[in-house]
Amino acid sequence: MGYSDSEDRLWLRLVDGAHEAKFWLSRRIALPMLERSYELLTQAQDRGEARQSHQSAVKEFLERKGDRPPPPNREVASGPAMGLVASIDITVSEQGARWVFSSPVSGTAAFQADRTQAHQLLEVLWSKVREARWSEQAPWSSQDPAT
Repeated sequence: MGYSDSEDRLWLRLVDGAHEAKFWLSRRIALPMLERSYELLTQAQDRGEARQSHQSAVKEFLERKGDRPPPPNREVASGPAMGLVASIDITVSEQGARWVFSSPVSGTAAFQADRTQAHQLLEVLWSKVREARWSEQAPWSSQDPAT
């Protein structure tokens, strides 16, 4: 995932095995995706528990400086040309989360993750949202200084 300042959009590259899908995410899609995904992952928890569960899930991930892209010389069959995501379907269960990205140009692609990986994806998305200067506060940040 990255940010293109010339497009003012995030790009998302999903690689699974020998297949790849590429999409653009606008601010209009990325911010609600971040907020709603976090809400769904933590809906049975109070605010403090939710924040603690997120921090616990991403601790090692942040210590190792986040996700690593696949090697550049890797053989991957590229999917259709990048398209702007028109909708995202988010499903969360006890096992994890699944995002289905739909674009009129690129078709659909899904990303499924266990709960820890889901929180890690949200950290990556948040880092790009912050880089784009689209938001000042992550959903898991305390809005109440007393908590």
